[in-house]
Amino acid sequence: MIRTALFLTFCAAIAVLSAPFAHAAQQSVQGVNFESPDDPAWVAARVTNGLLYQWSFTNPENGRRAGAIITIGGTPGYRGDAVAAVPEIMDSAGLLAGARPTQEHAGATTAGDPMAWAMRAGSTGDTVNVEVVVTGVAVRPAEGLASALLILVNVDSASRDAAERAFDGMVGSIHMGVSPPPPLPPVQAGSESLSGLYIYTDTNFVMSPMGGSTMTTAWKLRDFDPGGLYASRPPLGEETLASLCGAMPDLCGTYRIDGATVTTTELARFGLVETRTGTFERKGDGFTLGRYPYYPAKAIATATLNGSWRFNYYSGGPRGSVMVIRQIDFTADGRYVKTGFNGVTNNDAINGTTTTTAGTDPEQTGRYEIDGFTLKLMNDAGKTELMSLVVTDPADLSFVFIDGDSYAQVEK
Repeated sequence: MIRTALFLTFCAAIAVLSAPFAHAAQQSVQGVNFESPDDPAWVAARVTNGLLYQWSFTNPENGRRAGAIITIGGTPGYRGDAVAAVPEIMDSAGLLAGARPTQEHAGATTAGDPMAWAMRAGSTGDTVNVEVVVTGVAVRPAEGLASALLILVNVDSASRDAAERAFDGMVGSIHMGVSPPPPLPPVQAGSESLSGLYIYTDTNFVMSPMGGSTMTTAWKLRDFDPGGLYASRPPLGEETLASLCGAMPDLCGTYRIDGATVTTTELARFGLVETRTGTFERKGDGFTLGRYPYYPAKAIATATLNGSWRFNYYSGGPRGSVMVIRQIDFTADGRYVKTGFNGVTNNDAINGTTTTTAGTDPEQTGRYEIDGFTLKLMNDAGKTELMSLVVTDPADLSFVFIDGDSYAQVEK
């Protein structure tokens, strides 16, 4: 496993660094193969038993130095437990060593190899508190142990999102064998199968990005293949369900029905396979999976639309609020106009100030076509966009679902 020496206020010195080298799309170290980040902001260097990627910058929220470090390493021939390896990987950061994890997950990859990851979050520093997040990942295939570590020091939320996207992409590409793991677990036939596109309602309490929690109710889609695959949207254009799931496995899963029991698998963060077991019962032209009733999705019965449909999103909490509005105006001659608005309010409880930023999306005009569940937007600038278009009742267009979002018809 990788051992790196990191300073407390940020990674000012790394004892085992060699000279930096150029990025490459594919990297291999200690038997671990992975894809390196293509953003030149990440400076790469060799460390003991692995490779290190460092991104240094100034936190725009407090003006102090900030940054992120990613390390990828391997231990060929390792035969220990993946779960037990994670604390040691995180301790190697030299920050928050021994701290209780805020998250812990364990399971297997799509190839069936044991996998575990955990996260620690806290602060460090003698005079100025510095927020630190440490995430460790362990994958133990037959060849040994692949380890990954992400260290975030004093990063703002936007930079954290960017660093985690880079880390997630690298970890998702890790493999120690000749070939990378399959995009999804193997599909296993059950006693019966499902076919077609269905709608279900998902109600949850979620954490608001502005603090607090809120109850959300959303219509969601699942397109089932008789062979045991499903996706969260229908194939568009020339796609098939198999090609969609091969290219974007995070949108897909597998299912197996055995009598009144259904088992599903989906990919969670880092490609960890989540397996769930629930009840299955057919009801009319639909069915229930666990607590969710599913109803057949319908396509628009006409070749064109005439009217306006609007999507509204709002989330608020102690730290402020976020509002998003999107609208598409359709005319019967095959033309459309697409507009949007975004607004964010931030409340600073320490300084007692409130800031608001807002803006409108550039108006987009063009022609549209409807083909089954596919809405094709061809804007006047020459760009084509494919979106899903679904209804529950072709005779009632008061609500339509565009790319899974609910759009309400605007009264004239």
